[in-house]
Amino acid sequence: MPSKFTKAIFLQFSGMVGAGIFSLPFVYSQSSFNLSILGLIFLTLITAFINLLYIDIINATPGDHQLPGYAQIYLGSFFKNISILNISLTSLGATYAFTTLASGFLTVLFPYLSVYLATAIFLIFLFLIHINNNKFSNKLSDIIPILFLFLPIFFFSFIFQNRLPSIVINNPSLVFFGPTIFALSGFTILPEVEEILRGQKNYKKLFKKASLIGLFLASFLYLLFSYSILKISGPFLTQNLVDGLVQVSPFLSKILAIFGLCVTFSASLIFLNIFKEVFYRDLNIKQNLARFLPILIPIIAITIIKTSFISVISLIGSLSVFLSAIIISLIRLKLPHKNFHKLQILAVLVTFLLGLLSLF
Repeated sequence: MPSKFTKAIFLQFSGMVGAGIFSLPFVYSQSSFNLSILGLIFLTLITAFINLLYIDIINATPGDHQLPGYAQIYLGSFFKNISILNISLTSLGATYAFTTLASGFLTVLFPYLSVYLATAIFLIFLFLIHINNNKFSNKLSDIIPILFLFLPIFFFSFIFQNRLPSIVINNPSLVFFGPTIFALSGFTILPEVEEILRGQKNYKKLFKKASLIGLFLASFLYLLFSYSILKISGPFLTQNLVDGLVQVSPFLSKILAIFGLCVTFSASLIFLNIFKEVFYRDLNIKQNLARFLPILIPIIAITIIKTSFISVISLIGSLSVFLSAIIISLIRLKLPHKNFHKLQILAVLVTFLLGLLSLF
């Protein structure tokens, strides 16, 4: 059995790796790959700073909450409502991306399925596992992080067994910003990470370590995965990755589809559970109803959103994370702090703002 510290790392890790990882190779191909990797490193450090601010808030506040609950305690109802609206829009976009990708993966594995039938199958299984909250879901959360680590390494090793062309370098742009910050943003899972470690000796220090290790592990995985897919797919690269990979290697496309299905399914379960916590702990909705309500989110998302999943997560990554960073920063300034904290927070918020403006 893995230790609680290891479980906390894997929870932080798997709480981040979702739809974002499948957008990165394509958006990195649309910009200079070298610039994109520098952006990944820089945004990883920015995200680590925001995570540490949020961890300070969690450690200083009794009770279990998500961000809307902390906003209510420190900033009042207005910011609580802004936070709920923000997390609702994030949930719509993220679950839309998860569902869209998962249906594509299913059609690669089972070509006779239509997109609509594949979507329905994915959502039905997702809802059943979420509502039952059974041992299968717990086992899945232990297995999926191992797949996260193994398969990118598998794809990377494929490069050394085959002579592949160099990655095409395009003109530099900031198109990578939104999808990258979306892929790195895992602060919504931090309250769950704290719950795992609570009661351990020096758990507050372990909490910070687990968060940072999980973040840096995910960032390294993104680098490995993006480089591998860009090298293997070459000119056949597509937005959802698997369609282009079919042209190069049907076998690898099926491997990627299985990997992608596991990732999106696990990430969807985590997201639905986070929203259940918001309903139950922060909005005081009865537990049974709070467990049921999140399953409406992906249904609403696929009904009202009519654009590519990369466009959706690019906007979410830039706008939603910026709003969340503002709320987290304002709360953190309510706690004891020094003047240089204000300068650090200002620099981070300016970075997010510039990233958001780069979309327009």
